Amino acid sequence: MRCYFNLSNGDRFFQDEHGIEISNLDDAHGEALQAIREVSQQRDAEKLDWNGWDLSVVDAQGNLLLSVSLEDVIAEDLAANMLLPNGFSALQ
Repeated sequence: MRCYFNLSNGDRFFQDEHGIEISNLDDAHGEALQAIREVSQQRDAEKLDWNGWDLSVVDAQGNLLLSVSLEDVIAEDLAANMLLPNGFSALQ
C-alpha cells in the first residue's frame, strides 16, 4: 500500500505528495520513526520547538493510519542518549 507522511502542528501542514510503498503498518511506523530521527538530527534541530508537531501516516484516500508525536520521539531519543557513557551511541 502507498503511504504518505504528513507533518503538522495544527497551524502548519506539510503534505507528502509522493509517498512510499509500505507492506504493513509496522513498517509505516518504523519509517515514521526513522523520518523523525532524521529531522531531529538536522543542524539546529534541538533549538526548534517540536511541541504539538505530529507525523501522520495516511493512505492514498487520506485515511489516517497512524500518528506519531515528534516531541515524544525526540525526547525519548535524547533521554536514551543522555544515559549512555561518553563514546557510546544507542543502537537503532
